[in-house]
Amino acid sequence: MGPYALMLAGVIATAIVCAKGLGALDRRYLRIKGTNLIYLHLPWARGLGGEHERHLRPVTVLDVVMVLSVVVAVIAFTTWFIIVKPAPVGLEGSPSKD
Repeated sequence: MGPYALMLAGVIATAIVCAKGLGALDRRYLRIKGTNLIYLHLPWARGLGGEHERHLRPVTVLDVVMVLSVVVAVIAFTTWFIIVKPAPVGLEGSPSKD
């Protein structure tokens, strides 16, 4: 039970540190720019009919950081999957057992 509790404490501590860091980034952006809102038309904010909203939704710098993090993670995974490890797991040419 000890290693699992230590792992859980590490996950919680990491989440707290990341949240405080993102909060500090948001406050610094607010001080520098005067506002922490970026107006973007988010594709997933549209209705199912595809109509456009009259008012664009405000997006904070934290939203932008999170989206960029996901984009970087997807690019890194795709690069690893295509370039570094192109063969499926188990079919990378291991010697057969005859």
